[in-house]
Amino acid sequence: MTTRNASVDRSPSPLKRIAAFIGVCLVFWMIVSVLVEVFTRESWRSILGYAILMTAIVTLSLASARYKFVGRAIERFLSTYFRITFWMIAITAPLAAVNWLSRIILVRLPLSAQIAVFLIWAALLTMALVLISTEKHRASLFQWLGLKVGSFAPVAYSVNLLMIAVVFFSSVTFVLANHGVISLSGFRGPKLLPDNLTDFYLWHFFQAIPLLKVNDTLHWPEPLSYSGFVGLMLLIFKLTVILPVIAAFSYYWKHFREGAEDTAPQPEANQAAWTLYWSPSTTPIVGAPERPGV
Repeated sequence: MTTRNASVDRSPSPLKRIAAFIGVCLVFWMIVSVLVEVFTRESWRSILGYAILMTAIVTLSLASARYKFVGRAIERFLSTYFRITFWMIAITAPLAAVNWLSRIILVRLPLSAQIAVFLIWAALLTMALVLISTEKHRASLFQWLGLKVGSFAPVAYSVNLLMIAVVFFSSVTFVLANHGVISLSGFRGPKLLPDNLTDFYLWHFFQAIPLLKVNDTLHWPEPLSYSGFVGLMLLIFKLTVILPVIAAFSYYWKHFREGAEDTAPQPEANQAAWTLYWSPSTTPIVGAPERPGV
């Protein structure tokens, strides 16, 4: 039996050619329109900057395609850049959200609603502080964060917790001051603002850091003067927030290990390594690397 191979015409039809031509014309028209817009509205300095940027991008693209080490360097740079960006967002986004909610609470809610929100906020903040209140709790939390999120997650957690607590105490103090329960002085401007109180509590946090003397080094004087009930609130802030947060930073620094992978959950061997690394126990675990100082 003989088989005939029929020749198939794979050339595009006239309609497809017309559609492709129209598409190319539209793209060309869009590029020309953008260039005209740029050249007519932007300054020559901006145009030169765009040209240099595009030249650098094209050059790096060609170099990465030609030389593998250039491609690897670009990948490492982008990986580091996106990692830093992620952690910056992870640290600043919760604080921005809490600041926004705090302004709503202080401006729009009546006193009864403010008290209710403050009670809920205090309960949630207490739960978060309990997780770093003891070495055992810190070890458990940091181990879980290191495995599930990344090695820098304990730092992000501690920073967020500190700033959220500062906003909470600032908001409560602001409400008490507005209703005449407490009095503060030394602020700039005609009236006391929440930002003045944020600086006040941050100043006392930096003042409590041993050895560094941050406030003296920066020549940052105490933002506000206080008396009476404010001293009690400040003492509560130091005992419930400053001490656990500084202990958390100290614990992380003590147990920090260079080369800890900032990735998602790892295999059992890596989990064992994290368990040994963050656990206060010195019991060796098979297959785990030695912890510094052990």
